[in-house]
Amino acid sequence: FSGSAYVSSTNWMQTGRCSNSFRAKALRLRGKVLDLYKNFDLDDDAYSFISALTLGYKTDLSDDLKDAFRASGTSHVLAVSGLHVAIIYAVILLFFSFLGKRGRGLVFKQLLVLFCLWGYVFITGLPVSVVRAAIMLSLVSVGSILNKKCLTYNTLAVAAFFILIFNPLYLFDVGFQLSFAAVISILFFQPKFSKLYSPKTKVVDYIWSLFTVSLAAQLGVFPLVLYYFGAFPTYFFITNLLVLPFIAIIIYSAVLLTFFSLFSFLNLGFLHVISNMIAVFMQFLIKAVLNIVYFFESMPMSVLEGYDISVLQVFLMFGIVVFLSLYMLRKQAEQLVVLLVSIALLLFTNTLSYMKFPIDYFAVYNSYNESEMGYRVKDEKMVLKVDTNQIIAHPSATIVLLTENKFKFKATSYVLPVDFLILSSSNSFSISELSSSFQPKKIIIDASISRNAAAKMKSECDKLDIAYHDISNSGAFLVNF
Repeated sequence: FSGSAYVSSTNWMQTGRCSNSFRAKALRLRGKVLDLYKNFDLDDDAYSFISALTLGYKTDLSDDLKDAFRASGTSHVLAVSGLHVAIIYAVILLFFSFLGKRGRGLVFKQLLVLFCLWGYVFITGLPVSVVRAAIMLSLVSVGSILNKKCLTYNTLAVAAFFILIFNPLYLFDVGFQLSFAAVISILFFQPKFSKLYSPKTKVVDYIWSLFTVSLAAQLGVFPLVLYYFGAFPTYFFITNLLVLPFIAIIIYSAVLLTFFSLFSFLNLGFLHVISNMIAVFMQFLIKAVLNIVYFFESMPMSVLEGYDISVLQVFLMFGIVVFLSLYMLRKQAEQLVVLLVSIALLLFTNTLSYMKFPIDYFAVYNSYNESEMGYRVKDEKMVLKVDTNQIIAHPSATIVLLTENKFKFKATSYVLPVDFLILSSSNSFSISELSSSFQPKKIIIDASISRNAAAKMKSECDKLDIAYHDISNSGAFLVNF
């Protein structure tokens, strides 16, 4: 959020949805594909997982499942992103590989690939990470026609340019930032990591590639993850090594099942048998993935939580990661100096953040037709019982709560100066009568006062030149400690 403000319920209206928008049509098409998935005879967890994995549909995911993926460092699997789009792209390329690798056959093949790729993007509902990956892969297809390498920083910049032209506010979208940070980090770090070790066998080389890509991506996103979510998974490198090989096979299986489902009207027995076999195999793989995820979630210290960092600290962390890597590769003194300065600044800002005390306050809340007030101290909310006239305890302000008007019968002429006078539970308060007993800097009219009575009280306040705050119209009232 870039800002917040209180708006009374009488000053806004629900406009409804635009059912004919481009995105609405995409979501309707996605719903039809989800209906196909329901015919696969998958259990609830498997259905919700495959829906999120291939289409980005997370509504049916249970909270336990989401928490498990988040704690194990594999939550990116549940969000359709570059990994998923690249797998789909590979499937499409394989399907049209018979069209040739040169001349008109290559051009026709790449056009079909682009059509199918963007059709998939449309079905997923056009999330930012998918559009980014599709633009980059589209440029790769164009590059293959022109016989040029296109998977570079320039490709990423072009993807960002088109996305931000479409909607500049995507720059502040968490998904946009995480997606581009991960890809930039992979492009920067992965080639450097891969040079550190040269495996002798294909299996070890595959595992090493998975590890370096996963590590590179996490280096790029961990400052943002700490900033936005205040937590970071500790076993991400192991879980990704174990889970990612299954993901590609599961997506291939889902594509095959969807393809066979399109021909179900033919009532061919062998197609039904093959579909059932693929569905059973896919459900087995999904169960394996879920067991891995739940196992690592249950491990001690699976998530480092409770972090609250600033934007400055995010940039300092990025600087530490980049200059540490550069220094390890080049051993230049300038990079070491920048690295040490970044570490010192990070420690200094972290010390300052610990020295800040949390802001505690007393609040009168906007609860419809009711009195609700209390304290917020060290992230704990304590509700105050509102049943009698009382003085509210506060270290720096004098606050008096009135629930009934007994002061017109007072025996003393002393007028009590108060910072805030809260009127609650009774519609019979007369501001002119109260002013003979209290000298308030501001009167607070809480939500239990009727609208007619509140209007009368505000009119009296205006005549007597007393400031006021109407909870029902202006929202909650806070007094900081």
